Amino acid sequence: MDLGILYRVTSLLLTSLFFFLGSASSFVFKLGLVVTLGIAAWIIIDLQKRYIKNTKILQAIVLTETIGLTLLLIPTGGISSPFIWYALNPVLVAACFLTPLFCWGALIFYLGSATFIAYRLIDINNIVMIFEGKSYFYLVCLLTTLLARLFSRLTTELNSKAALLNRQQDELIQANEKLTETNQKYQETLEQIMLERIYMDQMIISEEQNRIANEIHDSVSQRLFGIVYSLHSLQAKSNSMTREELNKEYQFLSQSANTTIKELRGAIYRLSSVKKGEQPFLLRLKKYLDEYARLNDIRIDYRITGDEFFISNEQKEALYRIICEACGNAVRHGKCTIVDLKLSLLDEKTVVFIQDDGIGISSYVDKKEQGIGLINMQNSVSSFNGTFSIEGMLGSGTTIIIEIPSTKIMKKQEVAG
Repeated sequence: MDLGILYRVTSLLLTSLFFFLGSASSFVFKLGLVVTLGIAAWIIIDLQKRYIKNTKILQAIVLTETIGLTLLLIPTGGISSPFIWYALNPVLVAACFLTPLFCWGALIFYLGSATFIAYRLIDINNIVMIFEGKSYFYLVCLLTTLLARLFSRLTTELNSKAALLNRQQDELIQANEKLTETNQKYQETLEQIMLERIYMDQMIISEEQNRIANEIHDSVSQRLFGIVYSLHSLQAKSNSMTREELNKEYQFLSQSANTTIKELRGAIYRLSSVKKGEQPFLLRLKKYLDEYARLNDIRIDYRITGDEFFISNEQKEALYRIICEACGNAVRHGKCTIVDLKLSLLDEKTVVFIQDDGIGISSYVDKKEQGIGLINMQNSVSSFNGTFSIEGMLGSGTTIIIEIPSTKIMKKQEVAG
């Protein structure tokens, strides 16, 4: 379109200049004609810009301008008029933006009208002389129109290919973004699974240590009972034994007792962290929260009260997974920076309160299509006859409240039921 406007303005200026210099008409007529032609050109340019994509209106504009410029040839010299080259503008517009049939039809109409004017209205009686004298004009018009058609077709193909490349580029960018997002999601999930696996293995090992320690404790206690029983028997038989025999028995029993006590002390304090006054579940949970906060560059404020001996091993495992899942959702989906965790291990119940400052669960979870993690959390709590509630508002974060009755309360409920 810009090249067409440039040709129109350039051809108008040049043809107007030649018209002023060569025509024998009065100056007033020349000036009025050129001014009128300039105003008409400005109007046509504006109309073509507005309706460049409306084929029917553009055809009407081109046809009207072709007729008008053909009539302009009558007072300005016919086929010898300086404006003969400016009159080619509507044909070029048709060549660039309209169908080939309309383009060549406009050219034939223009050349035929110019030739008819020269033959009928201008003093040129021999049509053969017209074609011979202006053969270069017909040839230039045909070649110019053909080049305009080829250029328009090439431009259209290049624009189409450019648009296709842009669409493909957009699709590649979107695919890359999805792959990056998926990769990040899987990486975060894998990190969380690895952390959970490590800490759960450590907790299982610790629980196994406690179990083994208790078994050793029970067996050693039986041995101690045997020693006491032997001492009692020895006391009853002491009157029938020599002093040397009694000393040997006392030494044997003393060595056995010392060995048993050492074995008991070593087994209990080496294998059982519980016998040391430690609580492995809480230690592992605190360690997980500290490392997860550091790994994701967030802050987790936790306050844990009570004793873990109020809850069973199954409840420990369930609470651990629930807290891990809640923290993971707050970071991955909620985009939070602060998580507030309160865990109360009471004699009658366990209470978990988790709140974050993220975007809110309503922003990333459709309640009709809850995620697997959220469903697993609810199922875990329900398996212990507990209650689970989750609330969130856009921009106000998410709050999770969980209450699980203690094992003692659950047994009472089962008996009552």
